[in-house]
Amino acid sequence: MGILGKKVTYDIQNELEECRILAKSNPDYYNSDVACGLKKLANLYKEDNQLKEAEKTYREALKLYRELAEINSTIFNPYIACILNDLAIIYNDTNRYRDAEKAYNEALIVYRDLAKSNSTVFNLDVATTLDSLAFLYADRGRLDEAERAFDEALKIYDLKRHGLDYANSIVFAFYCTSKSKYNLDEAKEILQKYYKQPRAKQLLEFIEELHEIA
Repeated sequence: MGILGKKVTYDIQNELEECRILAKSNPDYYNSDVACGLKKLANLYKEDNQLKEAEKTYREALKLYRELAEINSTIFNPYIACILNDLAIIYNDTNRYRDAEKAYNEALIVYRDLAKSNSTVFNLDVATTLDSLAFLYADRGRLDEAERAFDEALKIYDLKRHGLDYANSIVFAFYCTSKSKYNLDEAKEILQKYYKQPRAKQLLEFIEELHEIA
């Protein structure tokens, strides 16, 4: 971690400690600030590959957000799902695949529930979490389950609003399953509309590599 990163971490730690002190006398008001500070700190730890500290801090934030969600699930459930996804990534990176699968599935349950009342906002989260779960299944050789997850994600993406994510899902569904139903030409056509974006350029290059292998 560079000097700037250390300073940011130090600042967040100080802010978090101040919020903890305030929350002792007024938890109803300040616990959400504590949870937010914990999530910010965990994000920094994860970015710096301090996975043990990141996991510990995410878990503390998750516990607090669960308590807050008992009072107002509409506001705090999205944070719960987001942290579960973050934890799933850490579990996967540390070879705890069952824990990763459990966290992704729990996040998926929360996002599905949120999407029932606000599909415009949360359908994207449902789809991207399904993609993450599909990658996990594919890595573990569970290709039928990966295919089902990719298929469901592709049905959910709004092509007009999430074209890049939709194309990304097609490309990696083909890569993971080798199924021709995932049309790389369709993905390429979509990605060309986003050609100025680095992610689209990377995916277009990857498609060419896949065509050469095929």
